[in-house]
Amino acid sequence: IGDSKSEVNKMIKDANDQAEKNVIKSNEIFDKLLEVRKKNTEEKIKQLKNQAIKDIKNASINIAFESVEKLLINSIDKTKLDKIYSQSIQETKLALQKKSS
Repeated sequence: IGDSKSEVNKMIKDANDQAEKNVIKSNEIFDKLLEVRKKNTEEKIKQLKNQAIKDIKNASINIAFESVEKLLINSIDKTKLDKIYSQSIQETKLALQKKSS
């Protein structure tokens, strides 16, 4: 009976030791997984930021081309040019505001 009690106690101790090792290993795996997800998220944010910058640049270029096209299509009348210029500035501001929001 004494041997079986000590054997049971040893089995319990071994099981507790193994459970503790498993918890430590699980925590290490979890930490590594979180680190990978963090890096992936940071990379995705970087890509989205770069894409947003490209989109804003492209919008600015398109606005500039459209403004030049409007200037060329319309006559060179000073009042018309002033009006087109003011409208182009407003359109540029609105387009950039839309892109940035």
